[in-house]
Amino acid sequence: MKLASGTAPVTGYLAAGAALGLGTDGAASNNDLDMFEAMRQAAFLHKLVSRDPRMVPAKTALEMATLGGARALGLQDKLGSIEVGKLADVIAVRTDRPRQVPMYDPISHLVYTTHGDDVVMTVVNGRVLMKDGVVRTLDEAAVVRDAAAARVHGLVVVSSGFGESGPEGWEAQQALVRTARASGLRVLGPNALGFINT
Repeated sequence: MKLASGTAPVTGYLAAGAALGLGTDGAASNNDLDMFEAMRQAAFLHKLVSRDPRMVPAKTALEMATLGGARALGLQDKLGSIEVGKLADVIAVRTDRPRQVPMYDPISHLVYTTHGDDVVMTVVNGRVLMKDGVVRTLDEAAVVRDAAAARVHGLVVVSSGFGESGPEGWEAQQALVRTARASGLRVLGPNALGFINT
């Protein structure tokens, strides 16, 4: 939604039996890697687009984020659900925060109420990576400090859409490229992002 690049016809895909996965779009275009937010937005967006509150219910959004993603990758026999013989990938979520009570439907709460910071334990392939909200596999404070130090100082987006508006659009695109380069920014091709750290 942030990039206004359109809406996939998810309800049609679901009706056709397509394998649909759900994920975040990465920090560069989503600013957030919260799968709970992704589930919530997928459910809300398709209710809005279809003008039907029954579309993409919480259970469907949760399945798209778990087993649906595994199916889309062809890995449904190895992950995506808690079953004997599959990888032990599981999270534990707090459900006692004020916004989470009372709870009438656990699946609805996971999709519509839970946030990524409600996760208190993460297990991947049987290995505990985070417990009691503390990441055990890296120094979280150091990662946050390094990320803050590596902040982006320049960003250039060159869209192929400039040329669609005729010579004026092409000239505007070239002016943008010249200005960006004169400022010391690297410019990548159409629909690409250039990040320059100084």
